[in-house]
Amino acid sequence: MSVVAAFAAFLTSRIVSTLLREAETARLQAADLAARLSEVNGQLEARVAARTEELEDALRRSRVLAGQLEGMTRRDFLTGLGNRRELDAALRAIDSRREPPHSISLAVCDIDDFKTVNDRFGHPAGDEVLRRVATTLDRGRRAGDLVVRLGGEEFVLLLPGAEQGQAAEACERLRAAVAALDLDDVSPGLRVTMSVGVATGGPGPAHPRLGALLGTADAHLYEAKRAGKDRVVTGKLDTGRPAIVA
Repeated sequence: MSVVAAFAAFLTSRIVSTLLREAETARLQAADLAARLSEVNGQLEARVAARTEELEDALRRSRVLAGQLEGMTRRDFLTGLGNRRELDAALRAIDSRREPPHSISLAVCDIDDFKTVNDRFGHPAGDEVLRRVATTLDRGRRAGDLVVRLGGEEFVLLLPGAEQGQAAEACERLRAAVAALDLDDVSPGLRVTMSVGVATGGPGPAHPRLGALLGTADAHLYEAKRAGKDRVVTGKLDTGRPAIVA
C-alpha cells in the first residue's frame, strides 16, 4: 500500500469515527431531551388534571350552594315551612305531571285575633304561637299535602287530589288540633283558634291557577270569620254557596 493510500485510509477512519461519536452524542442529547420533555409533559398533565379536579370540585360546591340558596328562598325563616315560592313550585309540579289529579283543594288558614295575642302576651309569645301552629299543621297534614306560611298569621294548605268533602275533613282535624294546643308554657292562659277557608277545583284535567284558588279560599275564610271564627268554610270554585263545617 502506498503512503497516499494509507493516509487516505487513516483519514477516512478518523472521519468515520468522528461522525459516529457525533451521531452518538446527538442521539444521547435527543434521548435526554425526549426524557426531559416527557417529564415536563407529565408534570403539565398532572397540573392540568389537578386544576381540572379543582374546577370540577368548585363547580360541584357552587351547585350545592346554589341549591341551598334556592332552598332558603323557598323557606320561611320563623317557622321552617315553605313560603309562597314553594307553593308556586308545588303547583307547577302538579301541572307538569303526566296524569295530574282530577281535583285539587287549597285552604287558607288564619289564626283568629292574632293581633290580640301580640298585644296581650308580647311578640316573642306571638312568634312561638306561629311556630307551634306551623308544627301542628305540618304534622297533622295528610301525606302528600303541603303546608306553607303565606305571611303574618296566615298559612296555606295544598291538598292535591282532595275533593271538597275530603278537604273539609282534613282541615277540620287541623282546626281542632290548633284549638287544642296547650300553650301555658308560652304564657299561662294563652289559647288560640284558627279559621279556615277552602276552595276545590275540578274535577277535570284543567286545574285552576293559584290566584283563582286563593281568591275563592280567601272568600270562604272571610265567611268563616263572619260566622264566628274557629271554623272551616269550604266550597268549589264559582259553584254554589260555601258550606260551613261546624
